[in-house]
Amino acid sequence: MHVARWAVIAGTLLPVQLESQPQRLCGRVVTINCARPSGSVTFTVRSDRNTQFEVMIPPEYRAAFGDDIETRYEFRGVCVTPRAVQDRKAVVHAPGDLKVTVEPAPTLPPLPVGVYRPCQGDIEMPEVKTQKYPSYTREAMRERIQGSVTMRVIVNADGVPEDILIGQSLRPDLDMAAVDAMKQWRFKPGTYNGQRIAVSVFVEMSFYLP
Repeated sequence: MHVARWAVIAGTLLPVQLESQPQRLCGRVVTINCARPSGSVTFTVRSDRNTQFEVMIPPEYRAAFGDDIETRYEFRGVCVTPRAVQDRKAVVHAPGDLKVTVEPAPTLPPLPVGVYRPCQGDIEMPEVKTQKYPSYTREAMRERIQGSVTMRVIVNADGVPEDILIGQSLRPDLDMAAVDAMKQWRFKPGTYNGQRIAVSVFVEMSFYLP
């Protein structure tokens, strides 16, 4: 599986361990992970209570969601009515099981022409070579602000991040700290048919205090 996200977390979120089928779950999509074009898709969804759970589209139902899964769901608020629970993931079979309730703010612009999406085609995703952890600002540390910044990042054909956009904001100074750290990451470029390509990825950087 080629995972279209990287998380830098100084602390721990409380995961929702789904043991039985819940009636309904709501939150905001923070990452979308895709296997090969015919494989499953997994969403990480964060609730308002700072818990998170996973939603899975099995391979046999993926076609029902179309080819623009990221465009439809990235950073959006959703409510999930699962058909079942498998491997502690809420399983959905149709778009009606995963309804968008809140559009992202700010709305992210479409990807530039020539940039691949993680769920598009038989691509090899970029691999992290070097990374920089974000730093707290003095004000945020004094106020004990905690949470996550989620970004959409284009990793170009040279493995350099560019067009870094905030999908889920925490607060301006920590958003900027996350972006500044992201600019210093370097990747092994993604490829398609052996050729290096630019790929859009999700990156989550989280700020948590002991």
